[in-house]
Amino acid sequence: KLGDLFEYQLERPVTIRRNQSALVPIVLKPFNGRMVLLHNRNTRPENPMRAVEFHNTTGLTLEGGPVTVLEGSSYVGEAMLETLKPDEKRLVPYAVELSVRVLDNVSSPVDEAHRVVIREGRMEIETRRIMTTTYQIDNRSGREYVCYLDHPRDSNAWKWIDTIEPIETTENYWRFQFALPPNMTGFTIKQQYTTRHTQILGGLPPESLQAIIDQKTLDEATRQAMRTALASLQQVTQIEQSLVRLDQERETIHREQGRIRQNLESLGDKSSEKSLRERLVKTLSDQEDRLEAIAAEHSRFTTAREQARAEFNERIGRLTFDGNRG
Repeated sequence: KLGDLFEYQLERPVTIRRNQSALVPIVLKPFNGRMVLLHNRNTRPENPMRAVEFHNTTGLTLEGGPVTVLEGSSYVGEAMLETLKPDEKRLVPYAVELSVRVLDNVSSPVDEAHRVVIREGRMEIETRRIMTTTYQIDNRSGREYVCYLDHPRDSNAWKWIDTIEPIETTENYWRFQFALPPNMTGFTIKQQYTTRHTQILGGLPPESLQAIIDQKTLDEATRQAMRTALASLQQVTQIEQSLVRLDQERETIHREQGRIRQNLESLGDKSSEKSLRERLVKTLSDQEDRLEAIAAEHSRFTTAREQARAEFNERIGRLTFDGNRG
């Protein structure tokens, strides 16, 4: 054997006459193996396959090809054997086991907040998504089998939990092995997918902070501290609403002053227009007084907003929490 190339050496010479053919047995050696069941719902959803757990103990490389399977002297099925190197193992399905029926029930994924950490104004949430699949296997054959079950494996992010360890892991499935006695057997597989995301608490609106408090993920002391911080943030929001109203009023006054000045320019020196001019000038004067008051209010509100914002940031920055829910 050189690399993936191999050859068979006949122990006894074989003579084949011209224009004749012969069927020459190359390997006449026993191998280790047993009959098992193999279930893969993507191959056949309701019934497992009978398979030979083939262990190549012949010491030779076995060329792939069709295989006829016998139990005693009875024909039980056909299989395709892939090329097997010495000491290599392979499950070789050859027939459907109709006396065994498999029903699987896949639950909807459930999200569960597993751990919450708050530190330096950041909240990191670790969420576990858990999906449970239960295989109900009805074995009416009256005999006990060794059963191999291939369970789909979506990605490396999914891990198995609270389940016996798979004997093999490939890119597409986990392979589990268990004893299958007669009658009904249940086999449950739990999968877990963990995600983490971080929120900057200082950048959240009040309603988002309130939602965090309402979820009761935190302990009561932390929730109360967050309520106190939320009160400061709500004060910031109220002050900003007042500043918006002042800005809108100032814009309205500026537009009105522009209209009044246009009217003043259109007035002449007639005595009949004097009263209107005086009234418009009085309005401009009152508006200027109001603009000065708005500027003063705006300054006070701006200072109050910065104080409330600083208070909020300080309270949020002091929050610490590390909760593990198991």
